[in-house]
Amino acid sequence: MLTRYATYAVQFIVSIFVAAKLGPFQLGIWGFILLLINYFGIFNFGIPNSTTVLMVQHKDEQQKAYSVEVSSMILMGIIGLLILLIGVYYAIWGIPLFDKYNIGRLFYLVCAVAVMQHFVSLFSLIARVRGSVAEVAFAQSIIPFLTLFAVIFFSDRQLLIALVSSYLLGNLLAIVLFVKKKLVLFKGKPSFQSCKIVVGKGKYLFVYNVCFYLIFLSTKTLVSKYYAVEEFGFFTFAYTLSNAVLLMMQAFTAIVFPKLIDKLGQSDFRKVDLLLQEVRVNYVTMSHGLMYLAIILFPVLIMFMPRYHDALPIINLMALTLLLYANSFGYSTLLIAQNRERKLAMISLISLLLNVGLAFLLIKIGISFKYVIVATMFAYFVYSFLCVFIGQPIIREKVTFRSIITECFPFRLLVPYLLYALASFLTLPFYVFIISFLIFVFLNYKSLKSIVSSIGRIFRNPNVVDV
Repeated sequence: MLTRYATYAVQFIVSIFVAAKLGPFQLGIWGFILLLINYFGIFNFGIPNSTTVLMVQHKDEQQKAYSVEVSSMILMGIIGLLILLIGVYYAIWGIPLFDKYNIGRLFYLVCAVAVMQHFVSLFSLIARVRGSVAEVAFAQSIIPFLTLFAVIFFSDRQLLIALVSSYLLGNLLAIVLFVKKKLVLFKGKPSFQSCKIVVGKGKYLFVYNVCFYLIFLSTKTLVSKYYAVEEFGFFTFAYTLSNAVLLMMQAFTAIVFPKLIDKLGQSDFRKVDLLLQEVRVNYVTMSHGLMYLAIILFPVLIMFMPRYHDALPIINLMALTLLLYANSFGYSTLLIAQNRERKLAMISLISLLLNVGLAFLLIKIGISFKYVIVATMFAYFVYSFLCVFIGQPIIREKVTFRSIITECFPFRLLVPYLLYALASFLTLPFYVFIISFLIFVFLNYKSLKSIVSSIGRIFRNPNVVDV
């Protein structure tokens, strides 16, 4: 967790310097490159997640786990081949949208990054199941540090090339480390049956992952297509700042995910409910607190970057949007652990369709790019609500509409959220945000004390999160 926090600090600093050195227009191009990498990344057919779940479920049957592992690597190789074919298609016929962002030959590097990124994602999850946290931390940290060197020594177009090259080199080094440390084993025998099990387990996880990540990526895509490159640069900057805050919580989720799968999959639903409440208090409350504090600090940062002054409204709205996804934490994992991937896939599909439809409508009526994010805000709320709506009946005998709403958005979190949203939409004075934050602390005092206790328990005894 400490290495992740250090890495996120570096990543945040790098993102600021990248934005400053590139400017809104060039940052729009870099944002589009990241959009392409993200698109490639989500089309993994659910293989990494299904491999994790199957390895946890077969932890006492090593040969089955080894077979799943090797079969997953073969499937990843097939995906990598498909990505390379896309590169060949671009070389022969081209892609018109890429001309707007002057991608050129950088797309070939993007394809190479995408191929290796899939393997790093798979290897990281396998290593995490085996408890090799240090190597996973290296894989997650190497790219931010390489991009730090890139931003120091390069600028303009050369910086774009150096940034993509950093992703390429970072993923390559991570793969070499996993193989050299023998964290990825080749003991199992690949078989069609094992591949079928991995794909079968992963097909609904794939639909879930694709639709879920497309909720936000579709918004970015529509903004990149229908608005100017510079405006997309502002949009990218807003997302970079807002997402950097929630990345701090990913250190927690990466550590506990295999443990949650193991514990939430048990049949004693009373224990499952108690565990779910504990992790949600820690994650959701902490996410809201960090984001509210960050919103107060954003204007101070913008003072040193006057070219991005116009991005402040979208930064606040982006931050509040990402918070709504945090409200679903725990329940999506519960559905996976209880083998309800199909329902989770339907939830993400419904949310995606709502987002695309509303975002397209907002664009067509001529709304500013700053407010297109409202569509995603609504979609994330629906996603969180449906996760709780489907998840609660699994672990509780008596479920009411009130209990679902309360679980999805507790009063202690809803009040400060509405105050922040109102202040952001109406551009109210700065002191309103400070008052709202103090109200959050007052309403969540007991929860914040519980968070401090939980963090201390993990550091004193790291084994509590082992599978």
